[in-house]
Amino acid sequence: MLGLAMPEAQVVATPMNGLTLLTGTVAAPEDAAEAERLVQAFVGDSTKVVSRLRRRHLCR
Repeated sequence: MLGLAMPEAQVVATPMNGLTLLTGTVAAPEDAAEAERLVQAFVGDSTKVVSRLRRRHLCR
């Protein structure tokens, strides 16, 4: 689902013990917030979403 909604992001959602852990990289902080929002909508309010997403650093 995240791959379709955010093809430039590399996010993995891992369910564990009543929560969903988000790991990977996104291009901007807004993308991390959007990923959290999408996953929370998918899993519902009874599951906590914990984000450990990092912003991708671009080489110049």
